[in-house]
Amino acid sequence: TVGLVYAKAALTADGAGKAARFVEFCDSFGMPVITLVDSEGFSLNTAAHVQPVSAAYGRLASAYANASCAKITLICGAAYGAAFTLLGSKALGADLVFALPQAVISTLSPAQAVALVWNDRVSNQTPREALEKEWIEKYAAPELAAADGDVDDIIPVSELRMRLCAAVYMLAAKADGAPDRKHPVLPL
Repeated sequence: TVGLVYAKAALTADGAGKAARFVEFCDSFGMPVITLVDSEGFSLNTAAHVQPVSAAYGRLASAYANASCAKITLICGAAYGAAFTLLGSKALGADLVFALPQAVISTLSPAQAVALVWNDRVSNQTPREALEKEWIEKYAAPELAAADGDVDDIIPVSELRMRLCAAVYMLAAKADGAPDRKHPVLPL
């Protein structure tokens, strides 16, 4: 059995809380967690009934950092800013981090980065879209993240299933035999 966390678009406080509870649940039974990341960062919009934004994101970071189960992360699309860090990065103890060739891994989204850093270069001869593409190629390519050690390998889509299965089998030794409950899951 494998737990799957999928983060698409902006990460909300409610979504972070659900993901944290799920990672804690998987860890309590020693089930591996595969996190699929395609996140454009954080969403600061939250309902009044939801816990504060900082507490939700802190709990998600704590859940990943404290989990001793196998943790595999796949960057499928965008991985911008701290959302990438919170969603099963090497910094929080992921065992393996893979990226697809079309992944974009950056501190800022290309649109934000161009607006902040290269806005003076935008002109009729050099449109904003061309600068965003250049930003992706120079500063947000998965090869750069792999060179920095944030990504273990860049996988072609044709090998995705095989590589994820191999990673789960390789990390199966982290589970201690039968899925006995290691710790309770508190309803926080």
